[in-house]
Amino acid sequence: MDEGKWNFEALQQVSEQLRDASKVGFVYENWWGPLYSFLFSAEEPIYSDDMSKSEFGSERTKAGLTYLDSNIKSKAFTFAGSLTSGESPDTLFVSGQAGMLYAGRWYVADFTDLSFTYDVVPFPYYEEPSQAVCAMPATPLVINKKTADPDAVWEFVSFYCGEQGQNIRMEGQGNAVPTVDGLDEIVLTGTPEHAQNFLDAVDMALVYPKAEALHPGMTDSITGQVEKLLVGEQDVEQTLANIIQTVDDELQK
Repeated sequence: MDEGKWNFEALQQVSEQLRDASKVGFVYENWWGPLYSFLFSAEEPIYSDDMSKSEFGSERTKAGLTYLDSNIKSKAFTFAGSLTSGESPDTLFVSGQAGMLYAGRWYVADFTDLSFTYDVVPFPYYEEPSQAVCAMPATPLVINKKTADPDAVWEFVSFYCGEQGQNIRMEGQGNAVPTVDGLDEIVLTGTPEHAQNFLDAVDMALVYPKAEALHPGMTDSITGQVEKLLVGEQDVEQTLANIIQTVDDELQK
């Protein structure tokens, strides 16, 4: 990071150094956030605007999946799904066995009593800084169209999602990042040292794809195919072919 280079190559190098020191390098959890951060870059949307096509067949996606697979095989990365004996990514990190894991601000409250100092960095970009993305889980609030008092419900939603509501929800205990101006200090107070990265991530956010929200089960099918790859049941080419077929079938429904 200090040298101005934090791409996939650098992540691999650091992970290999940790592996060679008998540590776990990077712990990969197989959900859409880390997966899509490896497969896609900022300049290319995952789905077309009309949600009729996807980019799972792109060279960038193939390169990202190949990179993930090769690092799992070399043990520079560890697939969380293969952990045994009750281990988890956060317990490996807290115990000092793992050097890096994919985490958001939701882990800050769990990392308050460590025997070492930790910090946060952005997710690495593929090759160039302009390609950087950061998956950002977001939970929407919706209003039932049949509610008896929509004005009252909207008043609550507006308050809860507004500056005052977010301040009440997150001050001193929150694990999220504010979505309104004026609340940066909630994130910047305390640890980690470079918590500004949590705020900067908003500008390169990759949110959960609408196309997948509208097709329940599609995300699980995609990550399920990737899991088969990571446990050695199929190769990259077969994994991508299966994903593309699944996605195409769902988008045509």
